[in-house]
Amino acid sequence: MTSDQPLPLAAELAMGLLQEDEAHKAERRRATDPAFDAEVWWWEERLAGCFANLPPQKAPKGTYDKIEARLFGAPDTAKAPDKGFGWKPVVGGIIGVKATLLAAFLITRALNTETHVYDTGIGQMTLRWNTQSGSIRSQSAAQTTLHIWIKTPTGYSYLGNAGQKLSLPFASGTVLALSADGPLSKAPKMLAEHHFTRED
Repeated sequence: MTSDQPLPLAAELAMGLLQEDEAHKAERRRATDPAFDAEVWWWEERLAGCFANLPPQKAPKGTYDKIEARLFGAPDTAKAPDKGFGWKPVVGGIIGVKATLLAAFLITRALNTETHVYDTGIGQMTLRWNTQSGSIRSQSAAQTTLHIWIKTPTGYSYLGNAGQKLSLPFASGTVLALSADGPLSKAPKMLAEHHFTRED
């Protein structure tokens, strides 16, 4: 990972964990960085089922302090230094464990994922290939819908349009092609091609 750590930042943005100013900065980057946008988009798709029934809400100011006061009583400014174990280290430990698990997952996924960005002439197209499962995720920034085809000995066979998840056994030597022509086209004009090179 780079020092900027784009993968964790994308996950935090998708999960709504960034502070307001950090979120605005990440959204600006997302608008100009197709690869980063693809990372955020992947996380949003992955987490969509978890948060589908939870409308986004911002906690009112002071909520954290009120929860703390409700659980542990109002703070006593004249109180002696805290004794005992305390609750903050427990919370910090839980957050640390979650961060470690997230980092391990991100590293594993990064090692098994290839991201390719193509300029098709009518807009950029991002393909994300999970080399372990063989699945393909695609995202298009083009105004026109882009379609994905697989090259065959006799021409091209239609797979789906950008935005669909494709789960096929992509073997080494498989060629995917991008076109603005849809499934009814008999001779689609290809705008870009990708040759998969994974060794079986």
